Amino acid sequence: MENLKTYALKYSIPILSLIAVFISIYLLYVHYSPMSLACPDVGIINCSNVLTSSYSSFFGIPLPIFGLLYFILLIVLSFIKKTDIIILILSTISLFIVAALLYIEFGLIHSVCLYCSSIHLIAISIFFISLYKYLFRANKTL
Repeated sequence: MENLKTYALKYSIPILSLIAVFISIYLLYVHYSPMSLACPDVGIINCSNVLTSSYSSFFGIPLPIFGLLYFILLIVLSFIKKTDIIILILSTISLFIVAALLYIEFGLIHSVCLYCSSIHLIAISIFFISLYKYLFRANKTL
């Protein structure tokens, strides 16, 4: 049972990050292509409103690029020993970014993107996993 828990902790961050990479690639593809987004347009759920708003880029760079780079970095760091503190710091910073993005979605745009929300949930999950690994598993090598 301990081996299963160890493997789950070791591979959960890269697996979640890989899922977020695929979502980010899809969002980038949709951003740069004429194809429409596969997302419901019902009530508050409206991916197009979020992804075409003035908040969807930072200094002219689409936000999915930042997410893509962040999650690729996490994948690389998760396979390097003794990087738990770096992953924890990065995931803590990402919590503040997620909070800001949620404020923008709910407070300013009044629409929610399901793809963005899934990436937000992944970022929050990675924070808690990295916090657990840092606090409770620091003595063991993962």
